[in-house]
Formats: sequence, C-alpha cells, structure tokens
Amino acid sequence: MSNNRGSLLLEALISITLLSVILISVSSAVLASIRSTALAGNITQATALAQEGIEGTKAILTNKWQDIYKPLGTGNKGNLFPYHPIISSGYWNLASGSESITLGNLNYIREIFIYDVFRNQRGGVGAIVENAIVQDPKQNIWEDPSTQMVTVKITFPHGSPIYLSQYFSRWQNVIFTQNDWSGGSGQANWADQSKFYIENQTDTATANEIKLK
Repeated sequence: MSNNRGSLLLEALISITLLSVILISVSSAVLASIRSTALAGNITQATALAQEGIEGTKAILTNKWQDIYKPLGTGNKGNLFPYHPIISSGYWNLASGSESITLGNLNYIREIFIYDVFRNQRGGVGAIVENAIVQDPKQNIWEDPSTQMVTVKITFPHGSPIYLSQYFSRWQNVIFTQNDWSGGSGQANWADQSKFYIENQTDTATANEIKLK
C-alpha cells in the first residue's frame, strides 16, 4: 500500500513538474510574440516618420532649392549637422538639430542629414561617385550642385535605427557650360558657349580666361 502511495506521489510530482515546464515555455513564447508584435509596430511607425521627413524635405526644395543646398543660409551639411522639418507660416522649413516625437508612449528621435553629391563628369552628368566628400578634378570627381542626397534617421528605444535616403535633383533648372568668353558680348539668351551678355570692367581677350580690369 505504501509503495502504491509513493508511486502515485512521484507520478503527481512528475506531472506537476512537466506542467510547470510547459506553462513556462508557453508563457515565454507568448511574451516573445507580444514583444515581436510591439517591435514590428514600432518599426512601422519609425518608417512612417522617416518617409514624412523625406516628403517634408521634398516640399522644402520644391519651394526653394537653396534652402536645401545652403541649409539655414550655411554650408553646414553632413553627419555632424542634423536638421528636422517644421511647418512655419503654412510651409515646410528646416530647423537645426534633432526633434523628439512621442507616439504611443514611445519617444522617437528624427534627424535629417544633407549631403553634397559628386559625379565623375562635369556639368551635372555622369555617374555618382559614392562616398566622395570633396571635389577633386584630378580624380574626375566633380560636385553636382543640382543634386543633393538626403538621409532621414529615426531612433527609438529597444530597436535599431531606421534610415531612409533619397537623391533630390533641381530638375527645373537648365545646366550649361561656359567654355570661354572669346565670342564677345551681346548674347541675351544663352546658346553659344563662348559668348556672354554684357561686358563691364572685364578682360576677355585671353581664351578660357576672364579678368577684372
């Protein structure tokens, strides 16, 4: 009789232990699923904020290209100079520094970085030279002042930063190259690379060169 009771007690203990292990495993899986779902939602929200930053930048440059090419009237661009979009007087504008956005009890940080773009040919044509930071004609690296790269960075707790980058071009402008001034003045509308509109205290006698008198 004692042996039977001992066996029953042992079986009960084993069953309780197995049930505990199962419950712990199920609880862990449910918790992991909840966390994964929450993180996915946070990533979706961060991506939307990044896209909003891109659209805001597009609105800014459409209104005035110089506000992107010379942000806030400076040449401060690159990784050390974050900006963020604001709406002022009904228009999108840039403000210096990062911005904090709280959504669903979570704090997101948005930063916009602007970069000059360089190509392997002059005049805004040719392939973009990746990772170039200065113009170097000897290496066929030329700045394209009509193209800028914008990267929006979103950081938030318990997740990796979200980056969204896009190239923007000043598509409304017309690009032309002035090879020299030997053709003389009188050209009101640009057509000839060697001519210009008016001469005022300048010396254009030497080809490919212009000097102040």
